[in-house]
Amino acid sequence: MNDYSAEWPLWTDTDGLTHESDWELPQPLKRRLTAWAAFFEAHYAWEHGWDSPAACRQHRTEGVDLYQLPAAELGPGYDVILNCWETENC
Repeated sequence: MNDYSAEWPLWTDTDGLTHESDWELPQPLKRRLTAWAAFFEAHYAWEHGWDSPAACRQHRTEGVDLYQLPAAELGPGYDVILNCWETENC
């Protein structure tokens, strides 16, 4: 899930927002997750939402593509849920 000013989109039920260094994931996946969060920060504003419908769709597509990858890397014991609240209206 993305949130304003959050550079990393992975959260836990117990700790809330986490940091990239908290996760043992391959660097290419970490870069992709960080880029997804940065795209949100660059194109979404709390006052009016996305700067374009295309940006909203692009962000949602990348989120859907990404969301199962951490679970595959982390293995059993982790449930990965995509909360893409910011794309509900696109």
